[in-house]
Amino acid sequence: STMHTVFPVQKSFAEWMGDTRVARNGKPLVTKDFVEKIVLPKLQPGDVLVVCQNWFLSNIGLPGFWPHALLYVGRPEQWAAIEIDPGVQTWLKAQPEKPATFSELLQKRYPAKWKAYAEGTDFQGHGPLRVIESISEGVSFTAIEHAMGVDYLGALRPRNPLVEKARAIERAFRYQGRPYDFDF
Repeated sequence: STMHTVFPVQKSFAEWMGDTRVARNGKPLVTKDFVEKIVLPKLQPGDVLVVCQNWFLSNIGLPGFWPHALLYVGRPEQWAAIEIDPGVQTWLKAQPEKPATFSELLQKRYPAKWKAYAEGTDFQGHGPLRVIESISEGVSFTAIEHAMGVDYLGALRPRNPLVEKARAIERAFRYQGRPYDFDF
């Protein structure tokens, strides 16, 4: 019963800390132009991005330099390598939906989420959606303006087979829409 009383306060305080910048309000150090010209052409679906934004109060309670990570999903037109990978094809054939492609699997398994991803905009009205991340609004699809509008950006490419990256993207679609876990 104590948690039912404390949790709403904890959630409100965590949201406030995550949205409060104590200095240098304004433009992030990583610009949209830099992301579009330099970063996006190098990213592949399944890459993990780590980001840091200076001067947010939430940085006080989060250890390390990189307090936030997100999954780069990309756009379906970037999934050519995933779609033709033999490991992915074998995995798809074992799925109950019997999809011909990875895109079709996501469309059949998560129709509302697929529509939001393929046609929608993020909570700030930006699109196209390329990232899945857990933010105070919950596990969300976001566009580069939000996901990469930061002060520091790092990209990691897991050395996993494409089928593992496809499974990670599918799992992220499953989690999309869940509330943020303020209780950690």
